[in-house]
Amino acid sequence: MKKKGEVTITVMLIVALVASMGFMSAMGTSEDSPEEISGEIYASVQVVTMEQAIVYRADSNVTGEVGTRADYNVDGGWLRIDEGAGNVCTGNAQGAQLVGVPAGGATCKIAVDYRYIDTIDITGGYAIFRLTAPDSGVDEDRIADRWGFDDSCTGELERTFTVYPNNRYVFTIYCERGDDSFTDSASIYT
Repeated sequence: MKKKGEVTITVMLIVALVASMGFMSAMGTSEDSPEEISGEIYASVQVVTMEQAIVYRADSNVTGEVGTRADYNVDGGWLRIDEGAGNVCTGNAQGAQLVGVPAGGATCKIAVDYRYIDTIDITGGYAIFRLTAPDSGVDEDRIADRWGFDDSCTGELERTFTVYPNNRYVFTIYCERGDDSFTDSASIYT
């Protein structure tokens, strides 16, 4: 004769087995072809189709909000001024590929991180960081280098403009400190 505890454990194991079989059946096997898989990704409560995921993640530098194809955020790279380094001004512009840009255009925001490392090697004047967007719009930060103070800081340059499909947009990043400067360009393809 079985005890009540053994029956409960047996029932729980059967329920777990049936549930896992149902889950495995729903997920398919590695032998399933892409046409046989439903193409939906289940993450928490939100359901996103594979087509939407590709649209918003066409490039590792690009993000977009699910539910709208009209907004693209591009990580445009970085700039650094380090007064104590051999090359005082350095940086890297990063391009991107935007997929699914609607015929009527979309908003694209480029963001570039910057860092200023102040030392006593150079005093007075300004540390200059600049982003020039494809529409010729400019975002610039000037940090005054005050004698006797540590003016080190970090920040972000941003510029928003409109993109249309099947185009190439070039943007430029720039920094300057004393006699040293750095410039780089990258392209955004739609």
